[in-house]
Amino acid sequence: VYSEEGEFLTVLGREGEGPGEFRRPGGLFFLADGRLAVLQSRPARIILLDTDGTPAGDIPLPGTEEEGFRFVQEAALRDGVLALRGMTFRRKGQGGERRTRLTLVERETGDLTELDSRSTTFDFARPVIREADSQYFWDLLPGGRVLLVDDFDYRLRIYGADGAQERRIDVAYPDLTRSGARKSEREAELAASRRFGGRHGRRAEPEIEVEDREPGIRWFGVDGRGLIWVLSGRGAELADDDHLGRFDIFDGEGRLAHRVTLAGDGDLTRDRFLIRGDRLIVLKEYREARRAMRGSSDEEAEEDYDE
Repeated sequence: VYSEEGEFLTVLGREGEGPGEFRRPGGLFFLADGRLAVLQSRPARIILLDTDGTPAGDIPLPGTEEEGFRFVQEAALRDGVLALRGMTFRRKGQGGERRTRLTLVERETGDLTELDSRSTTFDFARPVIREADSQYFWDLLPGGRVLLVDDFDYRLRIYGADGAQERRIDVAYPDLTRSGARKSEREAELAASRRFGGRHGRRAEPEIEVEDREPGIRWFGVDGRGLIWVLSGRGAELADDDHLGRFDIFDGEGRLAHRVTLAGDGDLTRDRFLIRGDRLIVLKEYREARRAMRGSSDEEAEEDYDE
C-alpha cells in the first residue's frame, strides 16, 4: 500500500492457505463496500480483505469437478457484476486440450454464466504458439455488460449482464500487411513471452505461428463514463516518441464518436496500457518485468498441465 505521494505504507495479506492468505495472486479489485478482493490464480479463489488487512471472507468459485476453473487468469467487477476468465485442462496422450471460458459469476453462490468459450490442443513434444490464440481481451462496461475482442478483425462483441450477446461492432478495416521484418520481430516477442519446460525437464523449443497482418485491434479499454477507447493496428502505427497513437472512441452502444491522438510516452510492444476513470496509465517496461518475475508463462508452463 502506498500513499498518494508514492510513500510505502504497509503490506496487506500474506502467503498461505488460511483466511486472508493466498498464493499466486493474479489480480485485485475493490468491492462497493470497500473490501479488497484478491484473485488467486490456482487453485481458483477470490480472497477478501478489509483495508487494514483483516480477513473478510471469500467469494465462492466452483471447483473443476463442478465445471469450475483449474486456473483463473483475470477477474473484474463493475456495478456489482463480477466476470472472470479461466481455464481447464484435459490430458490426451502426449498432450491435451485447453479450454478457456469467459463467464459471469453469481457472487453469493458462485454459479457461472458462460459468455464465450474456446478450445485449443497442445502437444508436449511439439509445442506451438499461435499468435491468433493470444488475440483475446475483454473489459466491463457500465451496468456489468461485457466487451470482448477474440479475433484479428476489427470486431467487438457486447454481452449483457444476463450473458446474452447484445450486439457486434464490425468496422470496415483494410488489413495492414506485415513486412518480413515485422513478422520476425513478432515471432521473437512471442518466443520470449513463454517458455516450455518439455517432458522430464527437457526444454522444448516451440514452433511460432504469426499472422501475415497486424490485428485490427491492438488494445482497448473502457473509461469511467463508459466510452470505449480502441487502438487499432493502423492507429498504433501512428505512435512515435511523443504520441501513444490514434484512438477510436465509441459510445457504450458501439457508435463511433470521434478519433483522438494522445500525446505521451508508451509502446505496446514493451509497455502495458490501462484505463482507470479518466486516466490512461502506461506501465513502463511491463512485459519484460513480467517475464523476469515469472520466469515462464502461467498459461504454458508444463506444470500447469501436469500437476
